[in-house]
Amino acid sequence: MLNTATTAGVAHEGRIEVDYVDRRGRYPDGSAWRLREPRYRLVDLAYGDLHPETVMKPRIGPALFGRGLLEAVPSPALEAVARAQPRAQRGVRSAGRFGWQADVATLEDQTERALQREMGLTTAARPFDDCTAAQLACRNAVAGGAPEMRAEYLQAMVTFERELAVPGPAPNRAATGARLFAAAGCGICHRDTLPADLPGGRVSIASYTDLLRHDLGEGLADRRVDGRRVPSPWRTAPQWGLQHDLARGEPSLMHDGRARTVEEAVLWHDGQARESRRRFAALSAAQRAALLDWVSSL
Repeated sequence: MLNTATTAGVAHEGRIEVDYVDRRGRYPDGSAWRLREPRYRLVDLAYGDLHPETVMKPRIGPALFGRGLLEAVPSPALEAVARAQPRAQRGVRSAGRFGWQADVATLEDQTERALQREMGLTTAARPFDDCTAAQLACRNAVAGGAPEMRAEYLQAMVTFERELAVPGPAPNRAATGARLFAAAGCGICHRDTLPADLPGGRVSIASYTDLLRHDLGEGLADRRVDGRRVPSPWRTAPQWGLQHDLARGEPSLMHDGRARTVEEAVLWHDGQARESRRRFAALSAAQRAALLDWVSSL
């Protein structure tokens, strides 16, 4: 984690500058589309240059709601989903199901990572902060306890995350968009339902994800400090509550906020999602609008 802000008396680790490169094109019907591709630079590094093979992974925080329901999806169900998917779009189940790349197994671990790396707060499982050997001021800073986050407070945070409800979809949604979503193949990965085992029994959740990892092409790949792309499989992002995120103002969608609209997010899909993107592009302008309106209402 590159900390761009710190407590008094400790130098920040660096700054991040972002430039955007325009990518433009046209749909088969002649309508124009436009994307912005972010390019990241690390500058003002207080402790020297990073190794050239260091991978930059720009991330924005995903929505917290529905985490407990996703946690309750049984692993055999995800394995069955993967087996049922066409080979070209088949996802891979990892040890985790949280994070943009499904690299975190539990809500506790995800919360403890964030506390340690982003806030410098220790927990019993992570008793050290992320100061490097070169950051003497950071290492010698006064601690707030051992650990700084007591077990009962950590458990309260995790319980809040686990029980935070998902905002409901917009009412009176047109079914046309749902049919087009399925016809384009979007539902292969963004599944409309998954089972979840809760204390009261098994329920069906409309999360619009398969919780599996997929290759979405080089355009979304992370880059090393020297500019080279690295393979970057992505967990299918849940789409439930999307209309809640869109209503907050200027949307920042996808793992690094590059997409300003649902349309831009769709057009960034490549790799295993290339065929679905092609089918979306082949729709008429009215059909594309209906599909995007329906997704935006989830």
